[in-house]
Amino acid sequence: MKQLLMLAIMALFLILVDGWGQQASAQVDIDHYKCYAVKGQALKPAQTHTVDDQFEKGETDTVSKPALICNPVIKVIPGRGTTNVTNPNSHLTCYQVKGTKKIDPAVTVQVQNQFGTQDLKVATIENLLCVPSFKSCINDTNTCPNEH
Repeated sequence: MKQLLMLAIMALFLILVDGWGQQASAQVDIDHYKCYAVKGQALKPAQTHTVDDQFEKGETDTVSKPALICNPVIKVIPGRGTTNVTNPNSHLTCYQVKGTKKIDPAVTVQVQNQFGTQDLKVATIENLLCVPSFKSCINDTNTCPNEH
């Protein structure tokens, strides 16, 4: 399940950044994110959206409950440098979705990033929709742990 969630997040980045595959070795102007599982109530009423991406056109998805919150991160790669956060207020909230169609099970994509080049078989059913979000912690101080 974790691998499928991470694949969905990677697919989101591929969609957000035009030409990601061709420019993976160049500096990409998008933050790195670390995602945490969350528990929350399902949307009531459930929301239905039609989405188009590089795998499907006109797919109708029913958006359900939240599954992940993703924070932008500073990442240190020993001997290779540090990534900076370009937009510390931009987060992702990923919701479980149920679609009505299955995509061609033969779809394989090749991704390039700091971990190398990988061939990935795309799951036949999507399961997450990640949306840009603003986040604040709700407690006595209205700050999150380690927040500056």
